[in-house]
Order: sequence, then structure tokens, then C-alpha cells
Amino acid sequence: MNNASIRWGRGLALALCILAAGCESGADGGGSGRQASGEEPSPALSARVALDIADREYANGDKSGAIMFYRRALTLAPGDRRALLGLGHALLAAGAPGEAAKQFRALLAKSPQDPDGEKGLGESLIALDQPAAAADALRHGVAIKPDPRGFRALGVADDLLGQFPQAAADYRRGLELAPNDVSLRNDLGLSQALAGDFDDAITILRSIASAPGAPAEYRLNLALALGLAGRRADAERVARIDLDERSVQSNLAYYDVLRALPATERARILLRGPSTNESAPSANGQ
Repeated sequence: MNNASIRWGRGLALALCILAAGCESGADGGGSGRQASGEEPSPALSARVALDIADREYANGDKSGAIMFYRRALTLAPGDRRALLGLGHALLAAGAPGEAAKQFRALLAKSPQDPDGEKGLGESLIALDQPAAAADALRHGVAIKPDPRGFRALGVADDLLGQFPQAAADYRRGLELAPNDVSLRNDLGLSQALAGDFDDAITILRSIASAPGAPAEYRLNLALALGLAGRRADAERVARIDLDERSVQSNLAYYDVLRALPATERARILLRGPSTNESAPSANGQ
């Protein structure tokens, strides 16, 4: 282990010592583990340390670790905004939107005009298949603090409700704030395809799919729009870029099924994520 790793490891150990409200021995084997002044670290300091660790764990993709430290911070600083937001987003990323919604609601109970709390709640409600309630929360959030992520989530909620013109307007408002946001452009193209505006949808999705380094996801979205438009040969040609023949034929059959459905039902099938398992990240983050 190099010296940098040793220093980081010791720093984390000291941080955990602070969170535990004191260790039995100091780093040199003696002392009480208290601060140099002889006093226990304050709950506020311990909460900040827990939040810093939680943010780092979340950034590194360790959702369980982040959940554990955000919960620890909340025991030290009940109702802390940063902890409630962080825990809500970590729970949502871990596939527990119901638990996430509780954290965002707890924040909004303290600060009813908190735009990030509204947006987090809206994203949780989308995952819980409650698009009408999600749209209300998200619309309130972006009215207070407009941002691309909020408008993107609002667009998804409106698509799920079958309100396709409104969804397109949401995505476009997001693009006004972030003109180069490929995810927003992709969602706008898909929304237009769901609404039956195939020419514009295909134009947008083709420009994304043909960009240098574009991932397969964008080409397959273009194939989907072509399939929904009834342009089976074109959809087949695009899908074959990334899929084997069996998968291509399976996708073409799926496009045929989707094309026969009402637009709102198509939207729910395509946009609704996999069912969530609320027990996955437990209450203690383990």
C-alpha cells in the first residue's frame, strides 16, 4: 500500500471514530480518542463527516454505503436538508422509490417550497407508477427552480399520462436550458414517436443515432420509431447494426404489437420501468 493510501485509510478511520462519538484509544495507542480540547466531537461535526462520507460513497456507486451514512447523519442532525435529499436520491437509485418518497416528503414537510424536494418526490412517484401526482410535484418544482432534469422527468410523467403535446413542451423547455443534452433530445424524439409525429421523431432520433460514438441505445430507439411508423424495412436495417438476426426479428414483431396499441398504452409499456423491490435496500441500508 502506498503512502497516499495509508493516509486516506487513516483519515477514514478517524472519521469513523468521530461518528462513533469517541474511540477508546488515540492514534498513538493512548488517550481517550477525544478532540485535542478534551471534548467529544459535536453532533453537528459528526453529521458533516457522515454526510461527506455518504456523498463520496454515492459518487462511487456504493448505494448501500451511502444509505447507511445518510441515515447516520440524520440520527445526528434530524431533519437536515442535505441528508434527507441525499438519502432520498440514494434510495431511489437503489430501487426503493417508496422509501425515497418518504424522505422527500419529510423534507417538504419542513420546507414546502423546496424545489429539489419536489423534483425528488416527482421522480419517486414516476417509479411508483403515479404519474399524475408526479406531474403535480415536478411542475411545482420547476416553477420554483427550472432545470433540465426536472423538465425531463416532467416530460416522462406527461408522456405516461398520454399528454404528448405537453410532454414535448416540457422537453423543449429543458433543451432551452441545456441545448446539448442528448438525453432530453432523445426523450423528445421518443415522445413524438409515441404521439404519432413520426417524421419529426425520426429526424431527431436519426441525428442522435448517427453522431460519432453514439451508443447502440440511440440506434435502437431510432429503429423503434421507424417500426412504430410502419417503416419495417428501415427499422430492420437499423436494428441489424447492433443485433443478431434472431433479436432483429423479435424486435420487429414487438414493433408490430406496439403499433396496434393505443398511444397511451404504448407509452406506459415503453416508459414504465421494471417493478421495484422495496426490500432491496433495507431501512438500515444493508
